[in-house]
Amino acid sequence: MMYEFVDTNTHKESSFSLSDEMLIGGNKIEIPGYRQLVVSGRGLLADKPQITEVPARAGVWLNYNHTEPRVLNVQYQLQADSSEELRERFNQLNKLLRAGDRLDVTFADEPGWHYYAVLSGADQFKEDRLTIVSEFELFCPDPYAYGPIQSGSNVRLTYAHEVLPHKIDLTAQGSDNIELSNGRDRLVLNGSYSSGQTVRIDYQPEQVVVSRDGLNVNSDLARFSYPEAFYLRDGDTITVQNARLSTLEWRDRKL
Repeated sequence: MMYEFVDTNTHKESSFSLSDEMLIGGNKIEIPGYRQLVVSGRGLLADKPQITEVPARAGVWLNYNHTEPRVLNVQYQLQADSSEELRERFNQLNKLLRAGDRLDVTFADEPGWHYYAVLSGADQFKEDRLTIVSEFELFCPDPYAYGPIQSGSNVRLTYAHEVLPHKIDLTAQGSDNIELSNGRDRLVLNGSYSSGQTVRIDYQPEQVVVSRDGLNVNSDLARFSYPEAFYLRDGDTITVQNARLSTLEWRDRKL
């Protein structure tokens, strides 16, 4: 953590920037009197082993490892010249931390990496002064930070072992089926695809939507074709039968 010393007795508003300043939706928290002090929770994140005890055997049976959600803790200072002004600034902070379904959180020292979080906790304190030092908690159900959208025909990943695509666009060539392969797994679509039609596989936050010229055709997915399990790895090249790959997008991710 690196920040400049500011004497709060002589400075009513802080104008310096932290090296790890937190941004929400790409914007600084520019509430008068607000100053970020310390952020924790961005470092190592341990897996939680799921185990089974085996009678008459030393140790345990490891079933699998589960990566826990991430929690970001932000210590901050908020000051004002009057009780009314302090209340208004807390109102602004409350509004900012509840903007939308999930907050898009980035940091100045890694501007291209995004966490998606909700406000999950806030310390309580006595409002008996005009300078408050407290903490709030941001809960990231998905513990990963995601990089910018990349596109191309060859997948490139720096940190992740594998990722799901962000979007796949295909141009149909006139056939009753389309098949995609990453070299390990296949996705097969069975339908009626006219030449030139756009087929999109859109990986949304809570679901995968397959569409043909904007019309939902998830029912075209063949049996045992699971787009939720169609992962990309570094160096992968996607091959397509009966269509042309127009767009392949993905995002690197890291813990």
